[in-house]
Amino acid sequence: MPLKKIALILFALAAGWALFFYPLKVLRMDNTTRGEVSLVRLTPAEHFSVSYHHSLYEQAVREDFAADADNNIVLLAVRSNSGAVLQYFGFHDQMQHQPIEKNLGRIVFRVAAGEAQQLLLRDQVLSFLRFGDHGDRVVMSAADTSFAVYSIHLALHPPDEIPADTSSPSKSP
Repeated sequence: MPLKKIALILFALAAGWALFFYPLKVLRMDNTTRGEVSLVRLTPAEHFSVSYHHSLYEQAVREDFAADADNNIVLLAVRSNSGAVLQYFGFHDQMQHQPIEKNLGRIVFRVAAGEAQQLLLRDQVLSFLRFGDHGDRVVMSAADTSFAVYSIHLALHPPDEIPADTSSPSKSP
């Protein structure tokens, strides 16, 4: 085999190996009720939101987040058309969009009994029913992983195996 061909094959193998271990940031959705994990890919500095109906006031709420370099979930804003909901969160003016920067580390959710929460990411609306049943405890955290681990996770848990949300998307404020 000519030396040029061997060099090309070795280069292709090295490039493939590097790509396979390329680092990725993901949202890790740990269903601690069932012991299952779902990974949702994030791009660097990407913002995402969770929308839901406030259980006390029955009003739509949207919380905007980002994952920082240390994989902490940071709350960036709270949005609601309801002044009562905003007061519940400690905001005293009536602006529907309340900027805030609060490091939460990770967030623990219970998948809502009524209309499930929704993860809004890029052009996707992902129901929390994707991550568990009503009442399940789901811990959302950010993590670094490799393309290899993410690819294996997708192979073992293809998106078409995940139940589709049958509810309509929340009306986000």
